[in-house]
Amino acid sequence: MPRQAQNSTQCQYAENGRQCRRSGTGTPALCPAHRLLFQQGQQPSRGDAIFDALDTWFSGRKVSKKKIRAAIHDLHDIAGSFQQGQAPGMPPPPPPGRAPRPGPPPPVADDPRLAEAKRRFMAAKRVLGFAESEPITAEQVTARRKELARRYHPDRAGRDDIARKRLEEQMIQVNAAADELLASAA
Repeated sequence: MPRQAQNSTQCQYAENGRQCRRSGTGTPALCPAHRLLFQQGQQPSRGDAIFDALDTWFSGRKVSKKKIRAAIHDLHDIAGSFQQGQAPGMPPPPPPGRAPRPGPPPPVADDPRLAEAKRRFMAAKRVLGFAESEPITAEQVTARRKELARRYHPDRAGRDDIARKRLEEQMIQVNAAADELLASAA
């Protein structure tokens, strides 16, 4: 068995016009990855350019544009085989007649309960002074309830009985609207 030289030179492996840039040893000079492939009697697979670019990058060296293009080319090849269902090592796609796992049914637009809930929600937003299209949070609802309570609370000094009765009804509406919005937010 001929003795292999231990001097380190560039790997002699080339595929599709791309030369391996790793340093190699032996005769012929091959990097450890390509030497392992040839010892096992296999040819390098798709994705070698990706691994080569990543190896260069992780070792702290600058990755050339040529390596990046080769890695992108390999990535496109691999992605194309995934789309065709021919990816090596991947399970076959499910049979064509198989239905996906059922989930909850979509809401029906004609459901009267859904329409009533939406109507109550929009009415509650109007009572608290929010625009119908305005997104709101629970914190905004709580702050608006406190603001309206300071303004319209019937127990504030200087109110007569008629005004007090009107403000009680208004506070009942404000509290009901805030409860409706907070319940839908939870």
